[in-house]
Amino acid sequence: MKKVLSGVWVVGFATLMTTACAFDHQTSVLVPTSADAVNNTPPAVSGGGNSPGAGATSTPSLVGTYVSASAAPTLPDPKTCGNFQYQIASQTPTSISGTFTGQCGGGLTISGSATGTLNGTAVTLTATGTASMPGIPNCPFTLTGNGTVEDNGNTLRMPFTGQTCLGPVSGTEVMRRPQAAAAPPTIGEPSPVSPSPNQILNGVRTTFVVANASHSGPVGALDYTFEVATDEGFTNRVGSWNVHEQPNQTSLDLPQDFSYARVYYWHVRAYDGATTGPWSRTLALATGNPPAPGPPSGDPTFGCSTANKEKLVECIHDHVNPPPTVEGAFEVTKRVAWALRGEGAGLLIKNGGENIVGWQGRSFAAARICYPDGHIYKVLTDVPSTNGPSWQDNDFVDRSLYVPAIDPNR
Repeated sequence: MKKVLSGVWVVGFATLMTTACAFDHQTSVLVPTSADAVNNTPPAVSGGGNSPGAGATSTPSLVGTYVSASAAPTLPDPKTCGNFQYQIASQTPTSISGTFTGQCGGGLTISGSATGTLNGTAVTLTATGTASMPGIPNCPFTLTGNGTVEDNGNTLRMPFTGQTCLGPVSGTEVMRRPQAAAAPPTIGEPSPVSPSPNQILNGVRTTFVVANASHSGPVGALDYTFEVATDEGFTNRVGSWNVHEQPNQTSLDLPQDFSYARVYYWHVRAYDGATTGPWSRTLALATGNPPAPGPPSGDPTFGCSTANKEKLVECIHDHVNPPPTVEGAFEVTKRVAWALRGEGAGLLIKNGGENIVGWQGRSFAAARICYPDGHIYKVLTDVPSTNGPSWQDNDFVDRSLYVPAIDPNR
């Protein structure tokens, strides 16, 4: 019976022991610490008996945490050991030394010491220790290996052999220092420069200018999207335009005219094709009133034919091209009345209500002509928003409101 129990113990302990000896699996390794290492600089290499020879490569900084990259094929189930730490007590340009501990399944603990020599990127390491578990005799082990430092100190490759109380072990272990995850790309808000907040433009064109957006991480070449709308919520967009980033500040020359006497809103954001930054703050701007009509031409009717009244109105309207104001509408009306003066057409006095224009000391309807019998016609539609040409019979008014046509050039 004792022999059976002894066999069970040996098999179980052997499994734990060989696992324990795989001290570089699933472990956190605290590597050499020294004044040079803490500052992330390679240890200085000096001449002397154990120093690297002339032309040898210096050892890169090994400060950091290393984890096992793969399991050694000769060691069963290495994942049962965790929290392995390699505590380096000292490091010189040619040596390292310290202690190691680890906790494994079943209450098994391993501990010991390690010493090694450094020669450029070559490392020779010897680790001796014991594996112990409550109620079971300690099992000593010794591991040795000649390895290399790779990837500027981020990888340690260590072929090893060794002896335990249960027999020899061997394998090759690769440990890597986990690299900090790259920061995700971020793009900040551009900062509007001009037009300034609530600026009233001098005309119907402008140039938008923003200070370039800040950014971090792997960001590509930036473009900027400028949006303009007639409402602050940008549901009624006037347009959207993209431009490449320019040094320090990025600008966009507005490629179309705004309307006169309107309020607009604009904002901008940056993007690189993969990442899009937030919109800048929204600013408002306004356009001023339209300029006064230019001086009339020598022929106030522009030579337009009176044979067809609808065509007459269209002809005069196209020449005047009135702005969307009551003054613009009246500029067409008084010329139509003058063109038809031979058949008695004139202007309509209007002293109250909408769409009234003061001229020659009286108030006139902006879009209607009148005949001596009080018959009136509307010669423009949608005053003043569009001031489109028209010819509509508009019924009769009191004949006292009739005024004969007046020369538009007066």
